[in-house]
This record gives sequence, C-alpha cells and structure tokens, in this order.
Amino acid sequence: MVSHIEECPGYKTTIQQQPEITAKSAINKALNTPEILEMILAEMDMRTLLTCTQRVCRA
Repeated sequence: MVSHIEECPGYKTTIQQQPEITAKSAINKALNTPEILEMILAEMDMRTLLTCTQRVCRA
C-alpha cells in the first residue's frame, strides 16, 4: 500500500493519506467491523431490519 505524508497547516500535525481508498472500500471496511455495523443497525427501526434486509443462507 502506497501512501504519502502531508502537513496539515491548520493543526500543525502530520496526516497520512491513502489515495487508493475509495468510498466503496471504506463502506466495506465499516460494514465488516462488527462494532460499527452494530451501531448502524441499532439506529434502524425493527420493521426496516425485518422487511428490507437481504436474506442470506450460509449453510
């Protein structure tokens, strides 16, 4: 993974940027993190969770 370091002039700190990270990969990373997914699902109402989610069988 290639990244570059950049100075943030307003905060006088160094920020590491990773330009190859896309919105889709950020979403996938968030949804594959159980703690973050749990917080997202906790904000949804029960009807939406039960009627609008995709059914998955992993048998």
